[in-house]
Amino acid sequence: MSYSFKPEPVFHDIEGGDPSGLYLGVELEMDCGNAEATAKRISEAYGPQVLYFKHDGSLDDGCELVTHPMSPEYMASDAGKEMWHDICTSALAEGMRSHDTNTCGLHVHVSREFFGKSKTSQELTELKLIETVDRLFEPIVIFSRRKRHCIDRWAPKCNAPKEDAGWIKKAKRVSSFAKRDRYHAVNVTNDATIEFRLFRGTLKPETILATLQFVTGFCYLVKASNPSQMDRYNWYDLCDAVINACPVDTTELHNYLIERELIVPEGDFSCA
Repeated sequence: MSYSFKPEPVFHDIEGGDPSGLYLGVELEMDCGNAEATAKRISEAYGPQVLYFKHDGSLDDGCELVTHPMSPEYMASDAGKEMWHDICTSALAEGMRSHDTNTCGLHVHVSREFFGKSKTSQELTELKLIETVDRLFEPIVIFSRRKRHCIDRWAPKCNAPKEDAGWIKKAKRVSSFAKRDRYHAVNVTNDATIEFRLFRGTLKPETILATLQFVTGFCYLVKASNPSQMDRYNWYDLCDAVINACPVDTTELHNYLIERELIVPEGDFSCA
């Protein structure tokens, strides 16, 4: 395993599907157990065309699992869900931990081209993503499960300067500012992907799926909305809009939001 190892991407879609252009790549950090045995066990089950492992200097004695790009439909398929269950079960069997550490994150990369190929489209996307995450940072941190000191170190707000300007001019300045540092909740320094860095690692497959569903719905919503529309969402409206925009089943996301008390279950208006 090498930190710098990066093979040519292999894109995965469901057979007979209609690809939307959105692909997700997952980086799942795990620590504290037998990293070599974990990598061997999972790699033998799924092979280098699906995933691979790297060492990460931020971990004590662990490894980082990296998937090749997969469509939301592939991730949400029976095969995709089974893959995450197998990964988590195998890692736990080798003594690995992810949530119960101070080192591990769950990073999700999304394909830039989904939002448009022009520079202006890219910059407007960055503006909408960054401003929404910065504005709703506190509930998003609760969603992420990250401890505050880990967020502050690895995935803080961008805190781009505010200004009264047209969308395009504002987007150019926010994009330029954000590209100075990759250690932001939304990392826009990569050429081919935008990275969501703020999620805490986990070996609970339902939490991984909920995270992927949230990121997927968020991306679809951002693509369909202009900056003013995104500015009007409060957290609860955003959750509804993300679930509605997501093209795949969001059962895990809905259950996770209720479990974390980030939304009120429908019909539950009881007073404390």
